[in-house]
Amino acid sequence: MNQQSIKLFKELQQLLELPENYLYRPDSLLLATLKPLCSCISLAYNITPPDIIRKKLLVEFVKQNADVCLRTAPTWLESETPNDLYLKLANNCGQRFDAAFERLKPISPFCIPYKQLGIYTFQNNLIKFKLTLNDLELLKNKSAALAAYYLDQHNNLINMNDIYFNGVKAENKIQPYYLQNQQETNLLYQQGTGLCVVQIVKTLSTEEIFQQLLMKPLLTTQHYAQILKLNNFQQNIQIVSTNENDEESDLQVEQETVKLTSSLSMSRIKFPVRSSLCRHFQQFMDLEEYLSEIKTGENKWTCQICQKSCKISQLFVDAFGFFLIQREAGNIVQIRGTEIDFGNLKNQTQGNVDSDSEQSMW
Repeated sequence: MNQQSIKLFKELQQLLELPENYLYRPDSLLLATLKPLCSCISLAYNITPPDIIRKKLLVEFVKQNADVCLRTAPTWLESETPNDLYLKLANNCGQRFDAAFERLKPISPFCIPYKQLGIYTFQNNLIKFKLTLNDLELLKNKSAALAAYYLDQHNNLINMNDIYFNGVKAENKIQPYYLQNQQETNLLYQQGTGLCVVQIVKTLSTEEIFQQLLMKPLLTTQHYAQILKLNNFQQNIQIVSTNENDEESDLQVEQETVKLTSSLSMSRIKFPVRSSLCRHFQQFMDLEEYLSEIKTGENKWTCQICQKSCKISQLFVDAFGFFLIQREAGNIVQIRGTEIDFGNLKNQTQGNVDSDSEQSMW
């Protein structure tokens, strides 16, 4: 008997929760257990698995190869420990999907990948990965978090809302696992083929997300863009005016009132944003309130004001709102033609807005 192979199959027994002598009684195993077992044998010993995934064929595959595998060292394991084998399985999975871990594009607008974790998958809806002591220390930082994703073979995120396994809705959670320094999550299964990714990520603050949005063009109407040009606003920022053939052509621009308060909380807006589909140019959303609703599930990526679609790709900084937030201490600004009357309505708004909100300047 080869000692490396014995260690390997004992470890597989523990991870897959297999009975004793499982190699000689594979017909007693469930298909969901046979599939990952055969995959490991195939990868570790370079044996071609059955083309058709049927229990009878998988049972025969294990029976035919059990004795040979126990007497032979894994073909590419050499003197490594079983844990190294699992890491190679994860890397092999990444290579198959042309998704090298260091080339994975950022999946979420709310975080930045910091470290890729090796994934050890042995069941259809169960993912196991190991956290080192350094990882645990890193996760003590308030801005650090664990993120799990399910990608297709083209490195695109598969929608993880309402994923079902055997007719039962999968749970989106990460919970403690019984092995030391390991965790499990029951969310990464969907019909078809995909790649499981678990990362330690840095969660971005609202201000950091806003700074990312500032790297995109800022949106406003052509009339407001003219006012910004007259005021020499942010010449190093690209400002794109919307099409005048739509609803904005009906705006009365001789005299307008622009609100710098949230339509929900009535507090002063810090980070003015809107969707590229929105046409309410005298009022904006506050990015912090909007993201808070997204994260809690209260909002399904729609504008808080007009309910039009407002996905992250459609979210932009409102150029005129950004300009006013930096220049005006009050919460209402009146526009007459191309002239901005700063401070004219301060006294009228002080009784309606709390002092903390009014003094909030970004």
